[in-house]
Amino acid sequence: MSFRSRIASHLSSATRLKARFVADYALPHYLPRIVRHKWKTAIGGKTFPDELFVFVTNRCNARCKHCFYIDELGDTSGEWSLADWERLAATLPELEHLTLTGGEALLSPDINDIAFALCKAAKPKVLTVISNGLRPQAVEDFALRWLELGDKDFGGPRPVLDVLFSLDGFEATHNDTRGVPGAWTNVNDSIKRLARLRDANLGRIDVGVVTVITDSNKHELKELAAYVSQQLQVRQGFEFVRGTNTSVWGLPREMRADFNPSTHSLPPRDELSGIVDLLRELNRQAGSRANFEFFTTNVLTARMLQGDFHGVPPCVSAGRTTGVLYPNGDIACCEFMKPFGNLRDDFAYDFAAAWHSSAADKCRQAARRCRCTHGCYLSRNIALSPSGLMTIVKEL
Repeated sequence: MSFRSRIASHLSSATRLKARFVADYALPHYLPRIVRHKWKTAIGGKTFPDELFVFVTNRCNARCKHCFYIDELGDTSGEWSLADWERLAATLPELEHLTLTGGEALLSPDINDIAFALCKAAKPKVLTVISNGLRPQAVEDFALRWLELGDKDFGGPRPVLDVLFSLDGFEATHNDTRGVPGAWTNVNDSIKRLARLRDANLGRIDVGVVTVITDSNKHELKELAAYVSQQLQVRQGFEFVRGTNTSVWGLPREMRADFNPSTHSLPPRDELSGIVDLLRELNRQAGSRANFEFFTTNVLTARMLQGDFHGVPPCVSAGRTTGVLYPNGDIACCEFMKPFGNLRDDFAYDFAAAWHSSAADKCRQAARRCRCTHGCYLSRNIALSPSGLMTIVKEL
């Protein structure tokens, strides 16, 4: 047995996980990102986001009870055409990550061409598509068409396709939450189809599920995680249900978007710590597949929901590293903030003009004082701050 192995054998599983995280992730991955971010901030000048969330359509074939965007669903008036997206694409900066969502992104009649146009221009390393999986054939067709494209088509490395499916619980819970009979059967079919494509195209496509924690599915989390890991064999992330009224602090009310779920609510406050303990157990069991940033968002989310903001890193994502585009061309610093303009009407399709406008600057300044439980932004804040990194290590 090697010296390293002998030392490891005397350490607890939690300590081994912390040590492995520092050696395999913190030093080679997180610290360079923090240094780059600090450097870009220090030298000043105009910067661009490295991640965009694009709501490509308000069309949706579900009416999920925990959806914070539910009031906008079905209103397709003013949605951009493919020509609009192509005109905007020419002005986009290079990105690390592009996420397409909705509504149900795959219901957009031009989703394939929109995805290609945006990726060819912005050259992200990863294209994430979020889907409810209600149409398995459409999901598979999109992935197959993507796999037909090569580096030559993009003028550089083709982005990895990452498809994330929403999975709320077992059959009765999932169908009730989605408001669609058969939703459980269809999303399972979609996940299995994409998992087969993943296995046949390693490194070119990935697949996972996201489970939103509510008072309705809290009792199923452990068993659901075992099912996802053992039966579906895909990665899983968790988020607490969110809405502007329950998940944002420090942002002026006049700047807040009115995004709130219709019925599903958070688990009782006195149960949050127990849920986090369960998620910690699941995260440790996941080993190398553990999602360190998103587990830490669960820890900090539970704290904030209990009124404790200790250790919550400042917002460095909204309007800085991350931006949001809506189907009608509206642009915002984050999903919890109202749009600061329209890319067509106010900025003539010029992304740089919008991003560096005085209206955007005002939103960025407001975001500095904001704290929220939105996993996409909170995880980025954790990953780009030394205090966030320390929180990851502490909570593993």
